[in-house]
Amino acid sequence: YLPGETTVETSAWEVLQQSGRRIVFEVDGDPNRPALIAVGLERKSFAFGPIVSGIGSSLFPVWCGSTGAKGTVKVEIPVSPVSAPVEVYSQVFLDDTGGPTKQVLTSNVIGIKVLP
Repeated sequence: YLPGETTVETSAWEVLQQSGRRIVFEVDGDPNRPALIAVGLERKSFAFGPIVSGIGSSLFPVWCGSTGAKGTVKVEIPVSPVSAPVEVYSQVFLDDTGGPTKQVLTSNVIGIKVLP
């Protein structure tokens, strides 16, 4: 989060986010790998072939691109003041099919509760 803005961690897999502020998504993985940061409206397993989403079948991309030479990505997006209250779920998909695991890796699902 940015200085002066608050995102409070409530558990290992859930965060509180104040509406009208910016939220930060970060990825730390292998260098130069295609990655997708996505948000879904439900916490539900759904298989897209060999890839299993934990955020349902309605995915909304927050960011899509490469992890770059350092293997990291940091994306900040504004959260509309009129979006609260709402709960969404985020997950990262990292294509490591050309790397050591030879598969698409998925992160844990993080619940985001947007509060007024």
